[in-house]
This record gives sequence, structure tokens and C-alpha cells, in this order.
Amino acid sequence: MILRALMIAAAAFAVGLAAPAPSFAAKKAKESAAASTRQPTEKQKAARARMKECGAEWRAAKKDAKAKGTTWRQFSSECIKRKKA
Repeated sequence: MILRALMIAAAAFAVGLAAPAPSFAAKKAKESAAASTRQPTEKQKAARARMKECGAEWRAAKKDAKAKGTTWRQFSSECIKRKKA
């Protein structure tokens, strides 16, 4: 009984009646398409805007040599705290 089922399945696969499994690339393309349709939340948009503003301030501070002894990490942490308040 099992042997007969295996033979039928093998014959169907050989003829091309069995649907091929979707490829890894096809799955990834579908996932990335679904992910790209999501829009950022208002909080995410605000966080991005704060980060861009802090980045501009950092570049200006470095240009004017006001950022001596401060790393980007320290500066951004302080800047984001200021902007959130």
C-alpha cells in the first residue's frame, strides 16, 4: 500500500504534476514587499526627525571645533534627551 503510494507520487513528480516548492528567493521577495508597504508610526517619524536634527548639530559643532572631547554617542544621547523634553 505504502509502496504503491510512493510510486504514484514519484510518477506524478516526474511528470511535473506536483507543484514545486517556492524558492528561498521568492519567499524573501514576498516578505520584503510586505515589509516595504508598512509606514512608520508617528513616534518613529519623530525619532528620525530628532536624529537628523542632532546630526546636523553635531556636524556644525565639529566644524566649529566645539565638540572636542565629546564623541558622537555622548553628543547624540544628550541632544536627543534635550529634544524629547
